[in-house]
Amino acid sequence: QNVALALAFKQDLPVIGIQAQGVATEVKRATTVAKVMFLYIKKYGAGKDFYKNFRLKTNKHSMYCFAPSKIVLFDEANFGHDNSQEVNI
Repeated sequence: QNVALALAFKQDLPVIGIQAQGVATEVKRATTVAKVMFLYIKKYGAGKDFYKNFRLKTNKHSMYCFAPSKIVLFDEANFGHDNSQEVNI
């Protein structure tokens, strides 16, 4: 599924952030979910039931893997308003 995202690191003017587009696929392998959730729980202390609910197929949420094909840096502080930096992957 084609998806896009935008993250503003500095929201007031001049704006700095990134945009990306690519493909997102749902993570279905239990071993992958377990590895990701171990790190997530270690960092945030939340999501302790996600893996158990994933195995029981009772989760309200799904996990996705994002594979970017293009990343755009918009940095009005260093590159001006109309001079974004693009990288095709």
